[in-house]
Amino acid sequence: MFERAVGKTLERWAGESGRKPLVLRGARQVGKTVAVRMLGEKFGRYIELNLERSEDADHFRRRLSLSDLWQSISLRHGDAEVPLNRTLLFIDEIQACPEAIGYLRFFFEQMGSLRVIAAGSLLEVVLSEKRLSFPVGRVTFEFMRPLTFREYLVATGEEGLTAAVDGIPVVAFAHEQLLSSFHRYTLIGGMPEVVSRYASTGDVSTLARIHDDLMVGYLDDVARYARNDTMKAVIRHCIEHAPLEAGQRISFEGFGRSRYRSREVGDAMRTLERAMLLTLVRPTTSTSVPLKPDHRKRP
Repeated sequence: MFERAVGKTLERWAGESGRKPLVLRGARQVGKTVAVRMLGEKFGRYIELNLERSEDADHFRRRLSLSDLWQSISLRHGDAEVPLNRTLLFIDEIQACPEAIGYLRFFFEQMGSLRVIAAGSLLEVVLSEKRLSFPVGRVTFEFMRPLTFREYLVATGEEGLTAAVDGIPVVAFAHEQLLSSFHRYTLIGGMPEVVSRYASTGDVSTLARIHDDLMVGYLDDVARYARNDTMKAVIRHCIEHAPLEAGQRISFEGFGRSRYRSREVGDAMRTLERAMLLTLVRPTTSTSVPLKPDHRKRP
């Protein structure tokens, strides 16, 4: 476990008056649950629900009043005497139980002193497919991605270089060391489990298995994204081939030397983008700020 920049953001949110329930969005395995648990250590009472477990989702599916819902949750999780203003409720994988999304509004309106964080890995996909939405004006959003280069430096014990990163221009004596660290960062990636293993062993050769497991996990998730078997096959193909095309101009038609049509690949790519597994970058010919992407050109 190591500190993430989002941790400071969560702490600021928790200390605000009039705060709204916070929805933490991001792909699987980027560290959302760990970040919230670390925040939970600062509270007198921390309650974690995972709505992929039926016993946790049942609290919301029974459509109880808010007071009865809270009593139901409290009976299963002890320390009920801790006041609401010292309690953090974490609702993980909220996309697995759409009924829970509607309760966020009532937590804000009727139990404002209770800190509530919700998180999910496929929120954008599920919301789009099921035509769901979060209560407008009643929640706030925060996005979490893999470790940045700065976070990587701190996690691997090179925090002394973070000051040099901010220098414009970078001081000459630090440039070579920063470049070496950045090359290693691009090789390792920013997934927390991978960085944690490297920080403890210093051995890049031990990371391939973790990378493979992550890729298999994302491929297994395809069924959650896909509307049918054809889309499932296209998404799997895109997940497997997108890393090979990273940083290059691509065509949807025949992507990855396939026979898939432009529309099929485009739908799959946009689905993976909503799941925050990749980013489609559109080129620009702008010569002034803001740089306007040209959606007529290939990404």
